[in-house]
Amino acid sequence: MDKADILSIHLSRHEDSLLSYNIAIAISADALAYNNKAVSLQKLGRHEEALATVDTAIQRSADEGTAYNTKADILLALGRKEEALQYSEVALSRDSEDIDHHVTRAEILNEMEKYEQALASCEHALTMVSDDPVSLSRALSEKVYALKMLGKSVDDIPVQPSNSFHANK
Repeated sequence: MDKADILSIHLSRHEDSLLSYNIAIAISADALAYNNKAVSLQKLGRHEEALATVDTAIQRSADEGTAYNTKADILLALGRKEEALQYSEVALSRDSEDIDHHVTRAEILNEMEKYEQALASCEHALTMVSDDPVSLSRALSEKVYALKMLGKSVDDIPVQPSNSFHANK
């Protein structure tokens, strides 16, 4: 299997997900379905459609952070870093206990070359209770990147069992 085959499989999965979210929206047009559709559109590279879709999710759940975080991800993919950071901050103001929101903020700050702030977001994320290995991995990856860009050693990064994922393994 070559890279083209793998890419085709991934795109096919995202297109299948998109179809599923369209069906979910037809049944119950809730914010989560719109948010997840926006994520699928983003992964397919359809960023402008993703923005319009995530805006609908925000309208349907303005008090929750997830859709704001998704919008921050999409804006970052479009290179709109300042806007992305603003939406990331809104996501955190709605739900400061979501590790993914802190990691997204770190990614944006790293892209903006604000490495000290990114490092602080990563440090906070890595102390949070989470059973999501993907978010923990992203947080560690962003931390390593910030440390490298600051010229600091990454050889001695302590990975402490400070969250439920590590503690339960």
